[in-house]
Amino acid sequence: DVYKRQDEDNGNLEDDGFDSTSLSTRVGMRIGNAARLQLTALWTDAETEFDSFSFGAQGNVGDGDELSKSETLATNLSLHVPLLGGRLDNTFLIGFADTDRESFTAGSPGFASKGDRLAYRYQGTFRINDDNRIAFGAEREDNESNGDETSIDGLFALYEASPIDTLTLTAGIRRDDHERFGGETTGRLAVAYNPHDRLTLRASWGEGFKAPTLFQTTFFCCGATAPNADLRPERSDAFDVGFIVRTSDARGELGVTYFDQDTTDLITFSFGVGGYENIAEATSSGIEVDGRYQFSDRFGASMNYSNIDARDGSGARLIRVPEHSGELSLNFNPDGRFSGSLALRYNGEEQDTNGVVDAWTRVDVSGQYAVSESVEIYARIENLFDESYQQILGYGTPGTSGYIGARLAF
Repeated sequence: DVYKRQDEDNGNLEDDGFDSTSLSTRVGMRIGNAARLQLTALWTDAETEFDSFSFGAQGNVGDGDELSKSETLATNLSLHVPLLGGRLDNTFLIGFADTDRESFTAGSPGFASKGDRLAYRYQGTFRINDDNRIAFGAEREDNESNGDETSIDGLFALYEASPIDTLTLTAGIRRDDHERFGGETTGRLAVAYNPHDRLTLRASWGEGFKAPTLFQTTFFCCGATAPNADLRPERSDAFDVGFIVRTSDARGELGVTYFDQDTTDLITFSFGVGGYENIAEATSSGIEVDGRYQFSDRFGASMNYSNIDARDGSGARLIRVPEHSGELSLNFNPDGRFSGSLALRYNGEEQDTNGVVDAWTRVDVSGQYAVSESVEIYARIENLFDESYQQILGYGTPGTSGYIGARLAF
């Protein structure tokens, strides 16, 4: 693939190439009558040309002879063991990821990083009876990058009860213990009530904790001489309330949700500090609307819309969070081998680091054709009308692009 990273409208004359090779596999086997062992693996080798930091240019990005090479390997080995006649499900997982990145400027080596992640996880789900069940587990994650190491342990439990057929109550608790940033206990509560088949009322409240990653605590650039040593974990609490209403014939439904989230020490990248820093206070609230309607067995439509007011403690809008965004999709699935969809996507104006990204609208088309029961050909066209827009200030996006492929079932 070849396209321009810095926006062509800003005078970019250089094509930036991207080349990637990926191999993936998934292998599973039964053990006894019920247990199952599964291995998945994904290997990717990629080479990406990109543009340089250019202070004062739109988005601080300009043409440059920059190249990044990366090689990643991600594997997961899981064992699923049901016990007690299927009332207790047990899942054990070991995951390993290895990433090696190196950047070059005019052919000379520059920034390089190498990291590993090893994760262990157990989750059990016990069905007490038809109206009560509990999920519980433990996990550990070890990270290493460029000789620096860190780890985090977690314990969690979630209880779900249905005291009556139309009411579901959920309560959860989680404990995280980070090697560097200490421990935090967070909770979650949720309720869903169906006064009748056509209406669902729902609400939830929850807390969050996110420790800085190794990359965030070690990366620096843009004139900085060291990483930000004062980086702190994010903490948040949020609630949402909403409803889902359905048509009497079950062909359509509409959902509306209001949400509100408060975050302290939000982690974000800053050119000013040449790395990552905390925003002491950030708030985000708004309304999300989603719906669908099946006009016939062959033709349907779906939509979603978000109105988000996201600001920091001073009242300034958070970067790269549009106030308005949404999508309208039309789906065509006639009797026969062909199916397709048409999607209209809108992203409203949003604030960026040193400017404003204009609103944009684009149209995408996709289709599938079943050659046989085991072979399917698919294709899609993105940005059908060649809309010129930006998602990040100063960076261009591809014009009309086409993709075609095939799926084989054995």
